[in-house]
Amino acid sequence: MKLKLFKIVDETVELFNQSYNRYNEIEEYVNNFLHDVVGANEKYIGTTSRVKSDVSLRNKIVKRKYYLEFDNAQDIIDNLSDVIGVTIECRFKEDEAAIYSLLEENFNLSDSGYAQSKTDPSIFMNFSMKQPQIQNNGFDIYRIDGYFINNDVKTNFELQIKSLINTFWSGIEHEVIYKNNNYLLFDSFLKDLLLSVKSNLDVIDSQLTQIYTEMTYKGNDSLGMDGTNFKAFLGKEINNIFANKLKETSQIEIDIKKISALLSHYLYLDDFVTSDYPQLIMLNYFEKLDLLSKTDMDFTRSINIEKDNDHLSVFHHIFGNYCYEVINIDFDWHVLFAMLLMLKDADATLKFNGFISFIEDLIFEPRWFQNIIAQINTNVKLPGLHDDVIRIVAQVLVDQNSVEVIYEENLYNVMVVVRTFMNDLLKKSKSYDSLIINSDYDLLIHNLNKVFN
Repeated sequence: MKLKLFKIVDETVELFNQSYNRYNEIEEYVNNFLHDVVGANEKYIGTTSRVKSDVSLRNKIVKRKYYLEFDNAQDIIDNLSDVIGVTIECRFKEDEAAIYSLLEENFNLSDSGYAQSKTDPSIFMNFSMKQPQIQNNGFDIYRIDGYFINNDVKTNFELQIKSLINTFWSGIEHEVIYKNNNYLLFDSFLKDLLLSVKSNLDVIDSQLTQIYTEMTYKGNDSLGMDGTNFKAFLGKEINNIFANKLKETSQIEIDIKKISALLSHYLYLDDFVTSDYPQLIMLNYFEKLDLLSKTDMDFTRSINIEKDNDHLSVFHHIFGNYCYEVINIDFDWHVLFAMLLMLKDADATLKFNGFISFIEDLIFEPRWFQNIIAQINTNVKLPGLHDDVIRIVAQVLVDQNSVEVIYEENLYNVMVVVRTFMNDLLKKSKSYDSLIINSDYDLLIHNLNKVFN
């Protein structure tokens, strides 16, 4: 003879299934209602929902001992809080409270019990429940009981508000923990591990929130596209276009983000900043980038640049000649100059020399460099200082034999080393009639090499 509890379980499931189609309709209705209330908010991602399954219903009746608390199937269903379960998903944990408050504003709140929606009289929700609630696992959750009423028939639903991290954690709990019926030893140890996992997820949520806030702040700092936004836009588009073209034409995937960032900085300084009509420069680059995205490219073909060493600086003769020699040997340098030649409208030799001058100017800043040289020579005559410092820096860059030397952070650090060296030299020149300049040069070389090691 079947136990009494299974009799009431079977009766409840059978009665539940008789209304299953109606529950599906109400599920859709509640989803639409919630989307109308919070869907326009930027924190909102979407909703997921379900009507309770047979298996879940059976388990809940037995686990919660509803068969002892209620006398019949209808009473069990009437007191089942999650006939329909709906989850509003948002980005971060702090957004959960914001979504909750947004929902509250849509209801005529009372001190206790259920509140009716201001816009839909068939929807009631219980905002008197303390939020967030503490679950059996010890973690908090925004969970609100609600019901839909039509022709005096109430259908209960449960709403949860979850961030991406909490949604992910719920999946772990449900699939990995609750569905695991294996007998486990060292239970407390495993619980500590799980707590550690959840804590790490909370840290990730906090970090993602910071990143998103920083990105949003910077993105909304100015209206329209100013110079800073234009440079960022250039870097992003240059990277996306050429990365895709590299993959299409040569079947090679290399990281060109830092090359793209440097090129965008070069184009920004060389074209945008110096122009009397920067808006036209923007439009020109919008058109150019659009054209490049539709242009066939071949990164396997050699680059031909006519060598021109006449009237060029010491930096050009050392670093420029190195680039000229490796342009068709080292693929990283090849890609850099191929991108440059396609982005810049000018003779190939002029574009090449212009870019080398740009690197030199970033490191030395001509006016500052000439000025400090003049100050030092006022105190101590060092006629070869200008060319010696440039020659040392250029040779250290060449010795690295890597395109990474022109990454922005490396160029910046090289510039800092040069400025520190020149300022120290200026201080020494005020205190001594003569300098042991070769020892100072050795120190400069040492500090420059430290940038790359």
